[in-house]
Amino acid sequence: MANVISGQPIIIDTAAATVIISTQFRVQSIWWDNTAPANADIVTVKDKLGIVKWNQTLATGNLVPVFATFYPWIIFNGLIVSALTRGKLYIYTADANNVSA
Repeated sequence: MANVISGQPIIIDTAAATVIISTQFRVQSIWWDNTAPANADIVTVKDKLGIVKWNQTLATGNLVPVFATFYPWIIFNGLIVSALTRGKLYIYTADANNVSA
């Protein structure tokens, strides 16, 4: 499967240092569905300027799916997911999804 930026939620399954979304959008929650989690699995979410917006690292004893809700909602100026060791990242936008690559 490839990254899906249309619809709700945005689904990321492939990490890269490149910009996935170039437009601004607001995020209300992120769910990292990590299949077969292992110690030191990591996900790093940045905006297109390289500013880290959300980062998680799993540790032994806490190998469960990670869900984060933000209030107030976080403004993302674009999207880069530079690290995603396993699983999929589900990004729920606060507004209608009208983002573009």
